[in-house]
Amino acid sequence: MLLVIFGAGASFDSSSSFPASSSPGLDERLPLAKDLFSDRPLFVEVRRKYPACHPIIPRLRKAGVGKAIERELAAMQDEGKMSPDRLRQLAAIQYYLQEMLWRCEVRWNDKAADITNYQALIDQIFHLGKRQEPICLVTFNYDRMLEHALPSFRAEN
Repeated sequence: MLLVIFGAGASFDSSSSFPASSSPGLDERLPLAKDLFSDRPLFVEVRRKYPACHPIIPRLRKAGVGKAIERELAAMQDEGKMSPDRLRQLAAIQYYLQEMLWRCEVRWNDKAADITNYQALIDQIFHLGKRQEPICLVTFNYDRMLEHALPSFRAEN
């Protein structure tokens, strides 16, 4: 079996037309985990819809600098056992992340004209020669960029 694992940089730098090294400040670019709570205009717009999450944003920003945001969210989830208010804040974070990432994906795909490095890599994998072994694609990204690339390919490739 061929196993291909996609990490955070795969979506962050998923357009050959707008490489991260030469165009780092694009607001449409999908964020790395440490930037999920930054003040990009789109992020601020979405966050305003979920004011319950505002009190914990500074804590999550700090976590993005020193330790994994996921670890901080897990700690807050544990706090929720004693505080229903914390659970409401975390629910607001979930809604914020879902909407923000969805809207960011749409904008990034529009900017990239629906052409991504995901498609190029999958094409290369399929054309390495007729593979008899299964191909397993794994992503640890928050977004669905890999899933968007797959319909371009048929299973029998």
